[in-house]
Amino acid sequence: MKDKKKDKEDLDKHIRNKINDFKQVKDILDAHKTRVESIWLRRKWIEAQKRQNYSSEYERIRAHLDTHSILPHAVDRAHLQKRQKELINLGVKATTGVSIGS
Repeated sequence: MKDKKKDKEDLDKHIRNKINDFKQVKDILDAHKTRVESIWLRRKWIEAQKRQNYSSEYERIRAHLDTHSILPHAVDRAHLQKRQKELINLGVKATTGVSIGS
């Protein structure tokens, strides 16, 4: 009789341990998944911010080249036009993955 009771207690203890083990594994997997999603979301936000910054810079350069015949502070028109082409290339590459000639 004592053996059956001891066996049942051992079995219950073993089941509790396994349940705890499974909970720990699940928690580790959930933490990893959350970390991966957090990294992905941060990367997505940073890329969106970069695109917005490039777009804003492009718009400023384009507007400046279109409206000003004399550029202030010894800004070289050729330099601005080169940067404008670089930004166009970055925009095309970001949206299509294809790089155009500079």
